[in-house]
Amino acid sequence: MLRIITFTLIGLTALVSESLATPQPSVEFGGEVFLVKDKPMAGLDLNVFFTRSVGFNFEAAMAFASEEAPSRGVDGTFIGFLLAPHLFFSQPLHPTAEARIGLGVDIWPLTGINADEYKAAMPIYGEVNVGVTPSLRAFLRVRAYLLKSDGLSIGEDYEGETQLPFLVSIGLSGRRSK
Repeated sequence: MLRIITFTLIGLTALVSESLATPQPSVEFGGEVFLVKDKPMAGLDLNVFFTRSVGFNFEAAMAFASEEAPSRGVDGTFIGFLLAPHLFFSQPLHPTAEARIGLGVDIWPLTGINADEYKAAMPIYGEVNVGVTPSLRAFLRVRAYLLKSDGLSIGEDYEGETQLPFLVSIGLSGRRSK
């Protein structure tokens, strides 16, 4: 009988700690800045949790050429958009922190360069997401491309040199539970 009570208490403790550590089905909406050399990028970020550990992420960002672009042979300042739907899995690290891993599609309409030019890639990303307050989250996201269109390179500067083989972004989002 003591074993049954012990295992029941351990099970209840695990269930309670799991429910505290993982987010309830919720929606997060916020903004992010991409840490890219020579190409300032910023956009919106939306996360919808289907369950406590599975969700959908959508990013919409705009990319611009830096002030050095004309001297490097790049015309204009607007490059294009990033439209990025992803599925992700979330794992709690702490009651206020979680790690996420996602997979999806990055679509790059490069309308600032050529109205008919589109690039696409299949990224995998990792993210650390921390609660700053009960409703405000901060995140760091790193993505790498498993597959990509010709001519689409992450971290490539105006000289054609690759700085880092992945794309890093940071952001803030508000969380609202359903």
